[in-house]
Amino acid sequence: MGKPVKQDKEEVTATVKRNFARISERIAELQINHAEWKKLVTSKKEFDLAIDGCNTSKSTVYDIIRVLIGATLVIVSGLFLFFALCSADVIPEESFLGSVHYGLSKFIVETVDGAELDEEKCIIPFHEALQDLFRPPVDCNMCLNMTSIDTRVDLSPEEFKERYAYSGRPLHVTDGMAGWTAVETFSFGYFKKIYTPGSQALNSSENDCQFFPYRTNFEKLGDVFEMTEDEAYLRDDSNKKPWYVGWSNCDSAAANMLRKHYKKPYFLPEDSESSRVDWIFMGSPGYGAPNHIDAVDLPSWQAQVKGHKIWTLTPPPECYFQCGSSMDVTLHPGSIIIVDTNSWFHSTKVVGDEMSITIGSEYD
Repeated sequence: MGKPVKQDKEEVTATVKRNFARISERIAELQINHAEWKKLVTSKKEFDLAIDGCNTSKSTVYDIIRVLIGATLVIVSGLFLFFALCSADVIPEESFLGSVHYGLSKFIVETVDGAELDEEKCIIPFHEALQDLFRPPVDCNMCLNMTSIDTRVDLSPEEFKERYAYSGRPLHVTDGMAGWTAVETFSFGYFKKIYTPGSQALNSSENDCQFFPYRTNFEKLGDVFEMTEDEAYLRDDSNKKPWYVGWSNCDSAAANMLRKHYKKPYFLPEDSESSRVDWIFMGSPGYGAPNHIDAVDLPSWQAQVKGHKIWTLTPPPECYFQCGSSMDVTLHPGSIIIVDTNSWFHSTKVVGDEMSITIGSEYD
């Protein structure tokens, strides 16, 4: 009985040894030494640090950009507030802050814009695109179902007040200048005599009034009246390009002289008053005002004293589906257009072969 047991133990031992040898060989195939393990761990740590560093760098860059944008907005807002305070005479010009403001404004205007500060109306020009962007919304009833501009004659003040005066709906009145001597009096030469070099009228217009050169090379009203009549009327012997300008007449003496030749349109209500400042628009055939919208509070009337001019009125974008597309109307001498230029986009073009002269004003 003992021998078989001995044989069994030997067989078991041999089997165990064989299996252990196979296991040892397998372990040897899979295991790595200590040095290799440390190298692997180090590489893993470096990889993690690299990933964390990249994420941290991105986060830091984004934080810096956010801080810079925020600081820029604060600085710009502060400058605009500062300019607004000075413009509103909250900060006296003779004070220390006033002198700092003047110096800073002079540097910005003359270095960045290339203009003379003392001849500019605004410290920082407010582009028309921004004016259009921030204009108040309008009531689209002003153009609802309109396909053309109403043309009227012999219009009573009562009907005008009820239907047109404050509705925003444009109107063309063909008999609005009966009895006006402006039709015979106003001309380029007539205005040239009023706005002579060195005159109070011209100095006031250039220093205190608004001037719109539109797309011409004129920088001030005096430049317009430096033209000869041949140049102004584009006569054959002159090479002058077509031109068109507008200006506000804020000199009281000149205003009184001009108002001898025109008066408030007959259809305006008794309790309606025109603005203290009138507007004059003048130009040659082939030119006019590009499409724009005004920054005014009141509707206005504009009388076509000389020449012929096409008005194109376009509803604001928010009224496109209610009101449709643009409308044209041609004004001839004796016609008046009533339009809220703060709501309607508008452009003009002088047509025919005569110089166009228009006089206008806002009304309340």
